[in-house]
Amino acid sequence: MRFTDVYILRLGAGITLPSACGGFALTTQPPAVLPVTAFEQGPTFRFVLTPQVWAIGGEIGIGFDGRDGDPSVTGVEVALAKTTGAGAYRFTITQPNAAGTGLDYARLASVAAPVGGVNRQYACLLGIPTTAADLAAAQAGAFPRTVLMATAYLRDGATSRTYTLEHSIVSATLDQTTRRVAITIRLVGTPSGGGTDTDLGRLAATAPLDPATGNFTAALASSDRVVTGTISGRFFGPGAVEIGAVLDGAVADAPGVAGYSFAGVAFGIR
Repeated sequence: MRFTDVYILRLGAGITLPSACGGFALTTQPPAVLPVTAFEQGPTFRFVLTPQVWAIGGEIGIGFDGRDGDPSVTGVEVALAKTTGAGAYRFTITQPNAAGTGLDYARLASVAAPVGGVNRQYACLLGIPTTAADLAAAQAGAFPRTVLMATAYLRDGATSRTYTLEHSIVSATLDQTTRRVAITIRLVGTPSGGGTDTDLGRLAATAPLDPATGNFTAALASSDRVVTGTISGRFFGPGAVEIGAVLDGAVADAPGVAGYSFAGVAFGIR
């Protein structure tokens, strides 16, 4: 089943999609990152085709229906917004596009929500996961088409500057012999208001693959900066044709170079 089938098939009374999530708590400058959750450990996203209801579980705990469409957001599959006594909530689902190819099985879910009185921005990985049996027989090798859908906040005195990271360069490889996933990322930041790209450094991780679940999780490392961060992901679709991984972390200040926090989801397709 492709992800778009979720919107058109009546699967019983609905379908519940697990997730892996990271993101920001907007309490400091730059914002602090949230703990990364492994796939199936993040909030649940439940969709009922009729009457077009989304309910996000876990610590977010909010529901949307057909009255909550957000016409101000374009270029996404789902765009919803509502305000309750607790505050404002926004929710989108976006199809990743890697080197001109839209992914069929994995998606980015973005949620802005108040939790415990703190505004948070979540970046979540959703999708139709590869089964354990299919993953065991999947082809090893690289995912040549990739994209990083993420944001970085760079320290700027008492505040921070926002950068998008879609110009970053991602490499992801599955090694079936060692049952490991290797990911490297050259972070390239583009000022959110426009401007010249900035090289923000390189991140890398090698994660063991859990054969029972298909999950992989590892700490992020950098050869030139002090970084504290995590990456966690899953394979999606038949033959593990797609890969998705949530990542976030904080990079410390260095002489003459400001520190920053980052969060988002990396995607790849064979």
